[in-house]
Amino acid sequence: MIFPKPKNNISAFSRLVFLITIAYILAQGLLLFMIFIKTGSIQDAYDTITFAHKYPNYFKLMQILQSLTLFFLPAITFPFFAGERISNFFGKKNVRLTTFFALLLLIIILMPFINYVAEWNRNIPLLPNLYEKLKQGEEQINSLINFLLQGKGLGVFLLNLMVFAIVPAIAEEFFFRGTLQKLFIDIFKNIHIAILITALIFSFVHFQFLTFVPRVILGIILGYLYVWSRNIWIAILTHFFNNSMAVIIHTFFKEETQKTVESIGSNINLITFIVNVFIILIILYALKKYFENEH
Repeated sequence: MIFPKPKNNISAFSRLVFLITIAYILAQGLLLFMIFIKTGSIQDAYDTITFAHKYPNYFKLMQILQSLTLFFLPAITFPFFAGERISNFFGKKNVRLTTFFALLLLIIILMPFINYVAEWNRNIPLLPNLYEKLKQGEEQINSLINFLLQGKGLGVFLLNLMVFAIVPAIAEEFFFRGTLQKLFIDIFKNIHIAILITALIFSFVHFQFLTFVPRVILGIILGYLYVWSRNIWIAILTHFFNNSMAVIIHTFFKEETQKTVESIGSNINLITFIVNVFIILIILYALKKYFENEH
């Protein structure tokens, strides 16, 4: 162990804040360096959307490196700063095949619910100017994602899966659930508050506020799955399944079908919504009991 254990939880939190600050500086420096290497100028850093359209694959590589630097690096470094062994910090590693399919089923069943809540989120009354700015920002992000997901073929599919599903799932879950949530549990001495605060931060850093609430709900579900299972790979797999849906839909479905699949559940009636929620709760309860029996 490189560092002695911190005297208290606030001291541990301050060490994490230090690591996050260093990671942010490194990520920004890496971004500017990669743009300079590609264009000979850092002016394109002020217009990332144009840069992404000019160099889509290079931009995807940048996204991978930024995710690893911003989230994964501080997460795997923190155990050393907390005076713990990294092998013990994040819990078990094995995932049974039955759990694998149960998590996949959960994400599929969640789709109508998430789309319904997303539609409700978009219709929350806001000041007109604020709503237009948020809407414009959301449309720009969605347009960029749709552009980057374009293309057919196994190579494109695997690259997009790496950029939008594999790396974000691993990096973000190690950071948010494996590190931040665990630290908040120690600080607040309340699992539910820690999960909620972590989910709020998780949603906030995505800067897509017209879909803020469904992302908070997803963060809460990921948080409970990690607490119940004590296995970071359960949260990673669930996150991966959620993100990979978009990659699969854009790769293997036509545009009209994409819109239909992506809007499933957004206009369902209240009774169907309640039934959907009931099924989700049953699956979550079954997973909770299953993980409890594993321990």
